Amino acid sequence: MTKSGLPAVGGALPSEAAEFAASGVFRFAPPRVPAKPGTTLREEVERFIRACKTAGDSSHTLAAYRGDLADFEATLKRRSRRTVTPRDASSPHAIEYFLLDLRRRGLSPATRERRFYALKAFFAWRAVFMDVPDPAALVDPPRATRTRLAAKLTEDEARRLCDSCDMNSRRPRDVFASAVIETLYSTAMRESELIALRWRDVDMEGGSVLIRRGKGGKSRPAFLVAKAVAALRAWRKVVLLRHGREALANSEPIFIRSGGRATFIYRSEKPRPLRPVTARCIQKLVATRGVSALGRRLWPHLLRHAALTQMLERGAALPALSKIAGHASLSTTQRYTHVNETYLRGQAARLSGEGNL
Repeated sequence: MTKSGLPAVGGALPSEAAEFAASGVFRFAPPRVPAKPGTTLREEVERFIRACKTAGDSSHTLAAYRGDLADFEATLKRRSRRTVTPRDASSPHAIEYFLLDLRRRGLSPATRERRFYALKAFFAWRAVFMDVPDPAALVDPPRATRTRLAAKLTEDEARRLCDSCDMNSRRPRDVFASAVIETLYSTAMRESELIALRWRDVDMEGGSVLIRRGKGGKSRPAFLVAKAVAALRAWRKVVLLRHGREALANSEPIFIRSGGRATFIYRSEKPRPLRPVTARCIQKLVATRGVSALGRRLWPHLLRHAALTQMLERGAALPALSKIAGHASLSTTQRYTHVNETYLRGQAARLSGEGNL
């Protein structure tokens, strides 16, 4: 499973380490500092986490790194029955043992692959800033089987779902549902990005949204269709009537809750701080509306999949689609799209000049 030969200490960095060296993690990290004698693996992991935080990695990324590396340390500690040092962990055999243990525990290939890349990031950081060999560069990564998601939302179903939410209703919860679902479907944004939206991020006149610090800490523009703009305007009126003009300040969240419950459920007797609605509330709303409109439970990310697939089928280029989705690589965008065989055959026939294939 390993490749032969470790690079000499102080020699050229492996290509994988060089890639990490070019990433944002290392631009703000301290210069090369050798590990202190007696340093434990846990202490060195914390140094790595601090470097990632300084580079601007999201809290979700930091939590994932910390959890995956803690599992790596715990696995080695169970085997050696003593405190794990960086030297104990810095060998291809230790990494292979960890991957084998993950497989024995029944973890999915995707989970094993993700944990391996957490190790890869950590050891590449050590290679750059401590001038030590990178053992992860000598281990072949576990490969997760990439399959398309079984669930699918067609364009007709998505429109029926959107139409089931009346933005002109006198019930605030219906207006809220319309604004949430139309925005998710129009922009193909993530649920977490929707929750983080502020009024300053939306240009109603231009029909655009600025998604600030999305996944990976990157900002990107997104675009609203006319119906999504109308739904947001209707929700803005509800917020104005219920909470006053202060709730529409640039820095205030668009989708808000009060006292732990969404504001569209009841009117608060006392003014309370405006806080973004919870992910659980968004998930429950989409699931409930899916049952009502289509007879099955849906989830917010399914609207993202549907929007990206339909953009592709209308002729959007994959690189442009990748930017709209906020993906770091085209391979991720391909996995997020559902393109049926009939459509692919039609495209192949059009490009080849043949009437049928």
